Amino acid sequence: MNKYQIARNESNQLVVIEARNNQDSVNQIPAFAKGINKLDEINKRVLYLQIQQEKNTTGITVVKKESVNDLIDILMDISGALLSYALESKDIVLLSKIDYNITTVKNFTLPKLLSAAGIVLESVKTIPAEALQEQGIAASEINDFEILLQKVQTVKTQRQEVSIDRVQVTEEIASLLSESIDLLNNKLDKLALQFKRKDPVFYQKYKNARTVSVIVNHKPTTTTIDAAGSSTASQK
Repeated sequence: MNKYQIARNESNQLVVIEARNNQDSVNQIPAFAKGINKLDEINKRVLYLQIQQEKNTTGITVVKKESVNDLIDILMDISGALLSYALESKDIVLLSKIDYNITTVKNFTLPKLLSAAGIVLESVKTIPAEALQEQGIAASEINDFEILLQKVQTVKTQRQEVSIDRVQVTEEIASLLSESIDLLNNKLDKLALQFKRKDPVFYQKYKNARTVSVIVNHKPTTTTIDAAGSSTASQK
């Protein structure tokens, strides 16, 4: 959510809070009360989407970072062993495939890291087990390397899926906030004008809650409603 959406959502929540705190006054206008209930439903859905969005992204980011670091470590171990073997056996083709240094590998993008790990895994499987043991690499380590590579590939896929989900969530949040604006501007603000006479104190609280303040380009912008229920924006 951008700054304006966050401010808008906070304002929407405050409108509901003020209405709940003045339920007797709100009940004087049943249509207004129904509108507040609808706004409350929108607020709850937006909150749920926010929580899911943050939870999914944070979890995958942590797993990805740990798995990638582990993959780099074992990649360097195995490629170093392969490099030693290639030098001893004068295997120029193998040398050209697996000559990595830690600084370069750490700066790899994820697709490039996965590609390098795939090359190393493919290469190590062509070397006799005895030769690998001579270089300090056991069969179990190769198996661990393959499993870890698959794990990182899965995390990458999940990240892509979450990116798609984030787009969908972002679109739904925007749609919900747009719905709330329409509800407020075209129904609640119009009906709220009656409270100027029926409950002036609540009307002022409602107007204050309807104020949306957000900093845009380092300038505070405030959107308020006037006595006719129309929204206006101003910069300070």
